[in-house]
Amino acid sequence: MTSQSSRLIEGMEREWTFVPEPLPLSCHARYWWRALGARAAPRFAIVKEVAPRPLWIVYFVYSPAGQLESWHHFTLQRLKAHGIGLLVVFASPSPADVPPKLNDCADAIYWKALNGYDFSAYSIALRAIARRSPGARVLVMNDSVLGPFADLARYIDNAPWDLTGFTANDGSGQRHIQSYAFIIKDVTEARFDKLHWVFPSRFAFNTAYGAISCQELWLARVAARSMSVGSFWWGADVSVHDPSLTKAVELIEAGFPFLKRSLLTKHSRFHPPGVIQRLVERLEAEG
Repeated sequence: MTSQSSRLIEGMEREWTFVPEPLPLSCHARYWWRALGARAAPRFAIVKEVAPRPLWIVYFVYSPAGQLESWHHFTLQRLKAHGIGLLVVFASPSPADVPPKLNDCADAIYWKALNGYDFSAYSIALRAIARRSPGARVLVMNDSVLGPFADLARYIDNAPWDLTGFTANDGSGQRHIQSYAFIIKDVTEARFDKLHWVFPSRFAFNTAYGAISCQELWLARVAARSMSVGSFWWGADVSVHDPSLTKAVELIEAGFPFLKRSLLTKHSRFHPPGVIQRLVERLEAEG
């Protein structure tokens, strides 16, 4: 990474390697309690199939209204400019909702039903790449973030681990990488089969609690059984809580590519009024 992106941030650690720690019984109990809420995996359809490429970006778009919003257009434009294979998973009420505009920027398109949260979209996309483009290196992201505001190729090329998160923390009593964006190397069916515990093909979760408790919190732990795992940034100090929220401005100034959309709405309390809006306006103007 550049010298800018290696800038120190108080309470955070750079290039953190995940090592599974003993978990209290409460973490296992929470998993099994939430697992009871699993439901059938969402329906999906292939709009434009995956073809062999060495690099892919997966972008999950959640659209209950069946249309692209302004932030989707910005992100799609930025992703297309990278010249990397782009697979968009578009979640909406009907396959007929998939916007024709996606054909102009996406190299592969899958539609899925609205249920299932982001891990169901990730499962569809990664299985397709494993089957149709085996061995690819893949950056996975969802539309909970704005951006990218930095060159993603630098992150993809320099990911130190087999599974690399962008930020990680100790939230909910478990060390974990945050699932809004991560990079996974050498995506093959054999590798992906070892991750079936968090990327199931037959069931999914229809609540945020289920997806977090049974998938996000366990992604790093399950992956560590068969591959190396780490994160570009780790919230080492307990006061950091969720670095994507509490350290958003500092991360952007350090060359971070993403900014959570919720900082403009339900999580605006983490920064003084107007700070994030002005930052977004500046970043979009620079982009």
